[in-house]
Amino acid sequence: MKLSRKITALCLCLIIAAGAFYAGAESAQDDIVVVSLGDSYASGEGIEPFYGSDKPMGEKMYDPDWLGHRSENSWSGMLEVPGLDGPLSLHRGIYVKNSDGTFTQTLEGNWFFVAATGAETVHLFQPKTVHVSKKENGKTYKGDATIPPQLEVFEALRQDGRQADYVTVTFGGNDIGFVSIIINMIAGGPVASSLTGKLSEYVQFKSLKDATDDIWDKFYAEGGYRERLLNAYRSICEAAGPQAKVIIAGYPVFLSKSSSSFLFADDDIDLLKESTHRFNAELESIAEELTGEGYKVYFVSVEEAFEGKGAYSGRADEMINRIQFGASEQDPERFGLVSMYSLHPNLLGAKAYAECVQRKIDEIAEGTEN
Repeated sequence: MKLSRKITALCLCLIIAAGAFYAGAESAQDDIVVVSLGDSYASGEGIEPFYGSDKPMGEKMYDPDWLGHRSENSWSGMLEVPGLDGPLSLHRGIYVKNSDGTFTQTLEGNWFFVAATGAETVHLFQPKTVHVSKKENGKTYKGDATIPPQLEVFEALRQDGRQADYVTVTFGGNDIGFVSIIINMIAGGPVASSLTGKLSEYVQFKSLKDATDDIWDKFYAEGGYRERLLNAYRSICEAAGPQAKVIIAGYPVFLSKSSSSFLFADDDIDLLKESTHRFNAELESIAEELTGEGYKVYFVSVEEAFEGKGAYSGRADEMINRIQFGASEQDPERFGLVSMYSLHPNLLGAKAYAECVQRKIDEIAEGTEN
């Protein structure tokens, strides 16, 4: 009888301990928070499907996920972090701001994905306006919609008693405008003119060398691009908090030399590669500067992973979308000479990004990061 009671008591203790263990594990998982910020290279522009793209046009034209072209196959969603099971895409959460300034978590989770295509660093602090002009089932939908400031997510977390463990971000490319320069040159060139039957206003657009020289002049000027980027990344660190590991992913060289490409001169491709490498070096120096200020900031280069696999490389494993003339089905405006998908990583490119950033996350977890 006494032995039976002892066995029963022991079983109860084991059940209680197991319950406490699993409750603790679940609680620890609930506490892990990852925030993914940035521009089109972070949002997954050009990689369908986008969150919200299955909604009727009348709804999705006001959906920040669709407006921001946040891909269900973004590289940040492929990442795995200690304390969470599986990729971040399985743990997506959404906060919505109420009229009184409070936030409601409408989709509970641990990963908050607020990167948006076309975003510049100013959109960390200000809403981004997107003009929509689409037609569906014979009805035209037209108007302006806004994407909330990206830093709002940290205030939402704070109000909820939570804070970010990891932050991933790629920002700055739109501020200096490398991609837009290339697209404008193509949009105004003889190839585009032959396709549209008319000359573009960009026919006399300055050469790539003149354009990049102008960028670098403005980059180092007082109050210029570098200062703007440093302040923006510092603001991310401040909003995220000193506990957050902020991972800055750089940009790939998005053009490769190939005899099959008739849109770009080899000299221009070399110049673009040099400028991209220089820009990434500046992002890395910004990360080092912020580390010196006491923040946990890490830079990840993706240049090597994309080497020789940019648009027009002619390879089967090309990682960057070629220039697509005409609007894509999911572009917010139905008329456009060049799709927003152009010169952005495809699914292979997103996987390459994820592999590069995942290595850094693993190094941080193991304490072996450089």
